[in-house]
Amino acid sequence: MKIAVYHSLPQGGARRVMSEQIKGLSRRHKIHLFRIKEDTKKNYNLDKYCEKIIEFKFKYKSSLPYFFKRLSRDYKSFIGLNYLNKTIANKINDGNFDIALVFTDKLIEAPFILRYLKIPNLYYDQEILARVYSKAFSFAEDVSWLKTKYELYTREIMRKIDFNNSSAAKNISTNSYFMKQHIKKVYTKNASVCYPGVNTEVFRKVVNNNKNNILYLGNTDKYSGFDLAKDMLKVIGNQIKIKIEIVSGNDIGDDKTLAKYYSFALLTICPSKIEAFGLKALESMACETPVLAVNEGGYRETVIDGVTGYLLPRDPKAFAEKIIYLYNHPEVVRRMGKAGREHVKKNFTWKKHVDCIEKQLIKIAKSGKNN
Repeated sequence: MKIAVYHSLPQGGARRVMSEQIKGLSRRHKIHLFRIKEDTKKNYNLDKYCEKIIEFKFKYKSSLPYFFKRLSRDYKSFIGLNYLNKTIANKINDGNFDIALVFTDKLIEAPFILRYLKIPNLYYDQEILARVYSKAFSFAEDVSWLKTKYELYTREIMRKIDFNNSSAAKNISTNSYFMKQHIKKVYTKNASVCYPGVNTEVFRKVVNNNKNNILYLGNTDKYSGFDLAKDMLKVIGNQIKIKIEIVSGNDIGDDKTLAKYYSFALLTICPSKIEAFGLKALESMACETPVLAVNEGGYRETVIDGVTGYLLPRDPKAFAEKIIYLYNHPEVVRRMGKAGREHVKKNFTWKKHVDCIEKQLIKIAKSGKNN
């Protein structure tokens, strides 16, 4: 098949999933990648997997003063991005493609392009628009009345855009049953589930665990659960000699470097709020490093409680107790590590994921319409 792929994803797990889909699908299909031009050196080397890469310029950043900068960004996200997506959709519609594979947008989640595509398409929805649908992201900053009203107003605009764009998608696939339930509840749409995978040849144990090291991978904000990590350390105090290795942004590096971070840690903590899937948990387990995750979202579908790690309440005391226990029981860490890697190898491979996506794409394309 001749497949058009559209994405405007930031760096992270969702971007990795998109890249692995392109790599896998390119073995039997011709891929044309449509993306918004970005300033990043990490592109997962997709050039060699695509027949063609078509980039579109979109200037989002602004040098205006604060509030005017916000106005400019919102205008570009709500209006400018819509026009650009329509242009991209028209090029895809006229490109003699069998099907389009669409991913979430880093600015608005469900992309505008779904409204304008006339060819069969599949939307792979990987994330929840947390600012709109999660209580954990509710706006509670102590700012002026005007700024509060503006924030609430723009969030309502985002909700409507996300709902309308998602509703325009006739075929949706997603990364977890947690997300499947969310899509059904919010958009009243049915979605299939294709679990992401892990490259266990890259993500494997490459160095010995450091008993004193806990890995935290992600942003250091409350939405990523960093407040829980800090409170957890306070509870531990001087009971054991432990430290958190914080890896975020440009520090993450390539996959081999990331595998070293996982391997070096005694365990990886995953406290993110509204985590749709949690690829980092799988990558950690593939490196034989147990995971302590909150018993929420997609983590419940990847971590086997008491076997490959622990699913815990969002309580720093609960996390502290398990860290102290694992610190004092290295044999349990080793056993969980071995079990975690076997769990990933058996259930979460990129081959399974790509086969799942490919099966859906072929079915939709053969129908000749959006089912």
